[in-house]
Amino acid sequence: MKKMICYSVGAAIAFTPIGALAETPSDVDDLIGARGRSFDPEMGSRGYEFVKKEGEAQYWWNSHTKTCVAATIANGRVDTLNTQGKSKCGHGGSSAAGIVAGAAAVGLIAALTHHHKHDDSRNTSEYNTEYERGYNDGMYGSHYSKHDSEAYHSGYMAGETERNNRKHSNSVLVRGAPAEAQNACKERGDEYWGVPSGSTVPVSVFKYDNGPYEITVASGHRRASCTVNRHGQVSGFAE
Repeated sequence: MKKMICYSVGAAIAFTPIGALAETPSDVDDLIGARGRSFDPEMGSRGYEFVKKEGEAQYWWNSHTKTCVAATIANGRVDTLNTQGKSKCGHGGSSAAGIVAGAAAVGLIAALTHHHKHDDSRNTSEYNTEYERGYNDGMYGSHYSKHDSEAYHSGYMAGETERNNRKHSNSVLVRGAPAEAQNACKERGDEYWGVPSGSTVPVSVFKYDNGPYEITVASGHRRASCTVNRHGQVSGFAE
C-alpha cells in the first residue's frame, strides 16, 4: 500500500510541468502585495480552502471554480499567486491513488499505519482502498459518500482531521513562530509517534514573555505540547 501511494505521488510530481498554468487568477490578482496576515481570511472569503504547504508555497483550492492556486509570502506580503494543475491540490487524475499528493499522501500513510497498528485483520486491499477513498473525500472537503462502509467512514474522519490540521498549520498565529522552532517540533513529533517524516504539523503557538515557545503539534487525532526556543532547541514534549 505504502509503495503504491509513494509511487503515485512521485509520478504526479514528476509529470507536472514546472511553470505550467503559471498565471494569477483574476479573482485574486488584487491580493498581490497585500499583507500576509490578511491573506488567509481574504482567500477564504473568495471560496478558497487551504490544502497544504510545500517549501515556501501554499496551495489553495476553490471547489466552485475548480482552481488550484500556489501562493508565496515574502517580507510579510503576498509575493506571487499562480494557477497550478488541479493535481497539485489533490484533484484530477484517473484513480484514487493518483489524486493523493504531497502532504496528503504522507498523512494517509500515517493514518493507515496508526489504524492498522492494533488490528492487522483490517489490512486488506479492499479495506485500504475504501479507507483511502474516505480519507481523500475528508481531506479535500468532498461530501460524505452515501455508499459508505466502516473503512470509508474511518478514512473520512481521519482525512477531515488532517485537513483541519493543515489549515491550522498555515494560520497567522502559527506563522508567528520561527521556522527553526516549528521544524524542530515537527521532527520531534514524527519521531515520538513513529510516523513518516512530514506527518506532524504545528496547529497553535503560545509565546512566553522572554521565554520559549509552546507549540501544539498534531498528527491525525494525536496532539502534543512542544516547548522550544527560537533556535529550535526542544526542552519538552508531552501529550
